[in-house]
This record gives sequence, C-alpha cells and structure tokens, in this order.
Amino acid sequence: HLLHRDELLADLQFRHRTEHAVGHGVAVAVPPGQATVTRVHTTWIPRAEVPRVETRDETAAERGMEALAKLDDPDRLRAALAPLVEEYGQWLRTLADEREHPLDDDRRREVRDDLVIPDAEAARERIAAGIDVLATDPVARRAFCLANQAMADAALQRSPERYPAGGERPSWRLFQLAFVLLSVRGVVDPSHDDRSVVDLVFFPTGGGKTEAYLGVIAFSLALRRLRGR
Repeated sequence: HLLHRDELLADLQFRHRTEHAVGHGVAVAVPPGQATVTRVHTTWIPRAEVPRVETRDETAAERGMEALAKLDDPDRLRAALAPLVEEYGQWLRTLADEREHPLDDDRRREVRDDLVIPDAEAARERIAAGIDVLATDPVARRAFCLANQAMADAALQRSPERYPAGGERPSWRLFQLAFVLLSVRGVVDPSHDDRSVVDLVFFPTGGGKTEAYLGVIAFSLALRRLRGR
C-alpha cells in the first residue's frame, strides 16, 4: 500500500527498531527481560529512556563564534566556512555507498536515493549559497559577524563557569552552524523561494535546537537594524 512520505522516512531511519504493538486509547509497553519479545502489556503512563545525543563536530571549518565574528573579509570568510560544504558532500556520498550503509530491500533504497539524498543535496546547496551571500553582501556579512558576537556574549554570560579564562570559548555545533548558513539566503532576499521554506530542527531536548534558532534570529535582527528597518 502507499505510505506517506514521513512513514517511508521513518521506516528507513528506524529500520533497526521494532514496533511490536500499537495501543488505541492506551499505550503499549514491552516488559523488560525478554530475550525474544513474546509478550506486551498496556500502560496508561508509558516510560522511555531517551539517551543524550552527542553530535560529531570534527571539521576543518571554523566553529568558534568569536572567530566568526571577526571575519569581515570575504576571502577569509569563504576559507573559514567552505570546508563545511565539502565535508557534508563527502558524508552524503557515503550514504549512497552500500558498503557503508547497506540496505535490505529495494523500497528503502528508493527512499534513500529519491528522497533523502536529494533533500540533503538541496540543503548542501543552500549552505553554499548562504556562504556566497555573506561573501558578496557586505551588509549581510556584517550582520553575520554581529550575530556571532551576540551569541558568544550570551553564552559567556549564561554559563561563565563553562568558559574559564584561557580555556574553551563559545562555538557552534556543526548542525547549528549549517542551519544558520542555509537560512541566510532566505533571510537576506525576501523574493527568493527559500523565504517560504520552514526548516525544523528535529533533536532531543538538550541537543542545541534553541541556539540554532537564536542564531538565525540574531542574524535577522542585526540585518534589519543595519538596513535601517
């Protein structure tokens, strides 16, 4: 039967998880201690442990907020951010490699090839376009620098114990920086198609969604002020 796009994506992403039963008007839980699940029970108050997600932030791109706040030179800005686009492209190529990510049926391969990878490539293109806008538009670049400084100042004020003198400094997680950059073109150009796109960061509590959204907000506010609005 035909499945909704979200169901197809969920089937691919959570292919190693099993939904043993579905409750109607009540939740269903699997009693612990079963090597092979042979029994389920209903429960009014379901419980589940959601492990903390640790992001992979190794990159040649600049993530430091204070360093990014000083990149008012187009060439330096491109050099600092361009590795993110290339690294994302390299990662996408591994998704299509059956040796890296083997799939067990044709439908899931179709979902990967027709939905996941094209959407991810579109995001990669938007990140690259955002970097290009910042490099070619002095006002947008200034707004980006101000937004980074504002985010750094906020982090230092909110959690001073996390940033001791001479130690760690505020920095973006990779997905946060990517989210800010893919939003740049739509914020800067009201007539661009990106303006009508609503991007949702899907991450467990504590993963850093708020900072990603605040980064875009800070950039938008700074840009409006610099444009005299």
